[in-house]
Amino acid sequence: MHYTWPIVRRMDAPGHVAANLFDLSDDVSSRALGLPGFLILAFDVNAENHPLETVEPGSQRRFADAVAVAAVNSVAAAHRRAVVLVVDCTFDVEHDSSSAEPAAVRRYLESIGVPLFVWSVSGPRPDLETEWGDIDDISNPNELRAAVKRLRSTLASQRVVWISSDPLTALRVDADPRCGITPLAHLGGAY
Repeated sequence: MHYTWPIVRRMDAPGHVAANLFDLSDDVSSRALGLPGFLILAFDVNAENHPLETVEPGSQRRFADAVAVAAVNSVAAAHRRAVVLVVDCTFDVEHDSSSAEPAAVRRYLESIGVPLFVWSVSGPRPDLETEWGDIDDISNPNELRAAVKRLRSTLASQRVVWISSDPLTALRVDADPRCGITPLAHLGGAY
């Protein structure tokens, strides 16, 4: 597991195109801390070398963009994958400075085969469902346990298969639905 922080660091270097980067945490084994410990550590800005300790309080948050970046990073790792967005009672779409809309990001994740889970630590959030889809309430241990069970079930059902071919041929792979194989790459089309 690792965090993708929703705050952009703009990198400018002479002679290079400027880039927006999202800080990532180190990879952490789920066995090392457990999911609750992992989530608590993310919000401990007093922790040594916390990536957000130098961020100005008024910095813009880009949650939808960070979710898309997390998905791309998970695909690049070639492992079973999912993105979990954890929100609280202060999270709302109006304060998200992302260039992408949450619904477009959801469609993008679906198109590349990365499941998206949105968890609320502050109870049900029907106000976010239009933009973010289903929201799992993880405000108590039983709800968290149920959400983790759904996440683990999704991860356990995934298989990563590599087909030896050139990139253009790979886009035209004929998958046999009886084998449960679905190509994730698509030619053309906007997501």
